[in-house]
Amino acid sequence: MRLPRSLLVGAGVLLGVSALAYAAVSPVRVFVNGVDLGPAAQGRVIDGQVMVPIRAVAEALGAEVRWEPGESCVYITTKGAAEAPKEAAPAPAKKKEITVYITKTGSKYHRLGCRYLSKSSIPISLEDAKARGYEPCSVCGTVE
Repeated sequence: MRLPRSLLVGAGVLLGVSALAYAAVSPVRVFVNGVDLGPAAQGRVIDGQVMVPIRAVAEALGAEVRWEPGESCVYITTKGAAEAPKEAAPAPAKKKEITVYITKTGSKYHRLGCRYLSKSSIPISLEDAKARGYEPCSVCGTVE
C-alpha cells in the first residue's frame, strides 16, 4: 500500500515545525554564583531572548521581590538599599589652580610666553606667588 506523496510531505513539515517550536522555547538552566537554581527557576529561549523567572534569580541573590498586579510592576529591593543614598552628593568644586612663572632674580610673576622668561622660568601657583610678595608683570598682564 502506497501513501500519497502529499501525506508524506505534510508529515515532514509537521515534524519540522514541531522541532522548531521546541527549539524556540527550549529550557535553560539558571546558575547564580555557581549554584544551579533547579527546575523551579528554569529559563526559556523565546524568539532569541533568554527569559528567566525574576523572583527566583533575585531571591537567590538575597533580594526581596514584591509584585504589584494593579501597577503591573515588580519591585526588587536588595539588602542595605534602604540605608543607601538615592544620589551621590556632588563633590565640592575644586578651586582651579593657576600656574604662573617667576625668574631667579625678578620680583614679578609672568604668564607663560612672556619675554622676561627667556633666561629662567620657575613654575609656581598664582596663590603662592602672591603670598611670597611677587607682583604682576607690566608686560604680560595680570593673571586672575
